[in-house]
Formats: sequence, structure tokens, C-alpha cells
Amino acid sequence: MDLRREHFRAMIIYDFKCRLKPDESYDRPQMALMDEGTSKAIVYRWYNEFKRGRLTLGDEERSGRPLTAVTKENMLAVKNLVQDNRRITYQKIQHILQIGSGSLHESLHVHLRVRRIVSRWVSYNLTNVQKQAKVEWCHDMIDKFEAG
Repeated sequence: MDLRREHFRAMIIYDFKCRLKPDESYDRPQMALMDEGTSKAIVYRWYNEFKRGRLTLGDEERSGRPLTAVTKENMLAVKNLVQDNRRITYQKIQHILQIGSGSLHESLHVHLRVRRIVSRWVSYNLTNVQKQAKVEWCHDMIDKFEAG
């Protein structure tokens, strides 16, 4: 069963309105869901929120750092940095763009599909032009080898 935070909060507010104690509210989902419920601290926190008059179950807006730094602008900036300097490091990109390592990893490996080989960023998927250039290089190397 896939229960989100709002589901547990709805159970907690129901118990609060039924005038159950926080411990009882904690025990009910634990018994029914086999330890997949929330922690005691969360139950107590939400009881206090409801005592103060809160009626919404969703998260409130918060200021500060965004949830993710994987934006189109950042991915484009990472792509440009990698294209300009194939030997650029994680730390240098993080310092320039002021993003975390997880977001940078996702941008590089999931969205841009590049990986590090011998200190250079290389695309997972080669274009037809790149494939043809590699074939020509291999033929040149074979010719050189056969020529001695």
C-alpha cells in the first residue's frame, strides 16, 4: 500500500477530532499497517499543529533553497561547461553553478548521458558522425600497423 504523508495526517486529524490521545493515535496505524506508519514525534507534532488551529494537511510553502537544482537552465549550463572543457571536474562545475553533487550527478548521467572516461566527459550515445570518425580512425590504425 502506498500511503503518502497527507494520508497519515488525515488519520491523525481524525483521531484528534475523536479526542484520542497522541499515543493512541500512534498505535492505531502501527497495528493496522505493520510498522509502516509515522513516528511518534510526527504524531505529537501534528497534534500540536491541530491544537493551534491548523486545518490543512499539505505542506506549507517554505522559503530558501529549491527542492531541486536540476532545471533546464542548469542542465544547459552543465552541458556548455562540459562541451567547452571535456576535462572539467565535478568540483569545478559545482563551484561555478553552486549546485549539489546529487543534482550535478543527475544532470550529467541521467539527463545529459555523459560519463567520465580517462579524465574526460564522453557521451554514452555516439552520433553517426562520431561513429564514422571512430571507424575511420580504426582503419587508419590498422593500415599503420600493417605498414609496420
